[in-house]
Amino acid sequence: MAPTNIIAHELEGYGVRTFSAKEMAFNILGLMHPLLFSITQVEPIWADLNGGMDRLPDLADITTRIRTNLRKKADLCRAINIDSAADFKVINGVETERLLQTVDVLPRANFRFEFPPLESFESLSDVSQLRNLIDHENTIVVTGFGEAGPWGSSRTRWEMEARGEFTIEGCIEMAWMMGYIKHFDGRLQNGSLYVGWVDSKNGEPVDDKDVKGRYEKEILAHAGVRLIGQFISCNHQICLMYLFLAEPELFRGYDPNKKIFNQEIELIHDLEPIEVSDVEAQKFKLQHDEKCDIWAGEDGQWFVKLKKGACVFVPKAFKFSRTVAGQVPTGWHAGRYGIPEDIIAQTDRATLWALTCTAEALISSGITDPYELYEHMHPSEVGTSIGSGMGGVTSLGKMFRDRREEREVQNDILQET
Repeated sequence: MAPTNIIAHELEGYGVRTFSAKEMAFNILGLMHPLLFSITQVEPIWADLNGGMDRLPDLADITTRIRTNLRKKADLCRAINIDSAADFKVINGVETERLLQTVDVLPRANFRFEFPPLESFESLSDVSQLRNLIDHENTIVVTGFGEAGPWGSSRTRWEMEARGEFTIEGCIEMAWMMGYIKHFDGRLQNGSLYVGWVDSKNGEPVDDKDVKGRYEKEILAHAGVRLIGQFISCNHQICLMYLFLAEPELFRGYDPNKKIFNQEIELIHDLEPIEVSDVEAQKFKLQHDEKCDIWAGEDGQWFVKLKKGACVFVPKAFKFSRTVAGQVPTGWHAGRYGIPEDIIAQTDRATLWALTCTAEALISSGITDPYELYEHMHPSEVGTSIGSGMGGVTSLGKMFRDRREEREVQNDILQET
C-alpha cells in the first residue's frame, strides 16, 4: 500500500521482507501457473507472502517508531532549510533569493468533458405557467451530441471559431485525429518505460507542450474548409517550378483540375490487335460482333482486333471551376475511435462518421455502455438516423463508376449508398 512505502526501507532492517507492487503481482501470477493450478485440483496450495512480518510481535510499535523518526528528520531538514534561506537572504539580498525560488511550470493538457450546468429550480419560476401543458413522454430532450467536420470535433471547431487558434488540448486532439501522434504505454526503443504521446512515424516521445509548435502548421494546412488542390509557382531566372499540393486520398483520387469524362468514338480504321484473356475476348466479341475479330495464339493467349466502325470510349479531361470543399481533416481514420478494420472496409465514410458521432454523443450524455439503454427500453425503440443530401457518395461512386470500369466492388454496396 502506498502509505506504507515510506517505511519499507527501515522496516527491512528488522529482518523482514517487503514487496513492491510489481513483485507482489509477480508472486500472485506465479501461483496461477498451469502447473500449480493442476495441483490445486487435488489439494490446496498455501503461499506465505507475509515476508516475516507475522513473526514480529510488536509490528505496530515498530512502524510507529519508524514514522516518528522520519517525521523528526523531516522537521530537522525543514528547519535547516529555513535557517539557510534566512542566512542567504541576509547575505545576498531578497532579489537574489527570488531568482533561486523561480519554478518553471511546463504547460500540460487538461482535457475535460463536462456536462452542461443545470439551472436551479428557482430560475424556472417564470415558466411555471407551462406546468401540465407539456406531455413529457413525447418531449425530445437532447443530452449529448457529436461532430465530425472539417475542423475535427465540436470542441476543436469551437476553438477556431471563438479564438482563431488551437489550445494545447485542441492541438493534441487534432494531431491524434490526423494520425501525427498516438498514445503509448510500454517500453520505448531504448528500453525505458513510458506512458504518453509519441510520434506516429518514429515512435519518439512528444511532450504536451511540444505538440502545438511541432504539428500546428501541418494541422492548419490539412484541416478546415480548404482547396482540394492548389498550385504554387516559383519563378526564378534559372528555374521554373510548379508544385501541386492535393489530398487525393480524401476523394479517391479526384482532382478538380483534371476532371475526367469518357467520350464514345467510332473507329475509322482497324486497330492493332491486343492480348487479353479468353473470357475478356468473348466479352469483346459479344459487344462488337462482326466489328471485332478474336483468335487464340500458339501459346494459349487470346488476341482481339477492333475493326472499322467499332465504338470505344476515350477519356478526356477539363479544369473544373469548383475547387473548395468541406473536407474532414487529412488522416482521419475511424479505427482510432475503436471501429474494427473489417467494418471500416465494408462501410461508407458517411456511415463511419455517423458511428463515431453516435459514440461521442453517448459518452457526452454520460452513457459509457450503450447496452444500458436496453435496461430501460426495448431495442425496437432505439435507433439511429443519418441526414444526408445524397447518402454515401463514396459507395455511390463504387456502385456506378467502379462497376462500369469492372473494378472489385463488395456485393452489399447498395445498402451503403
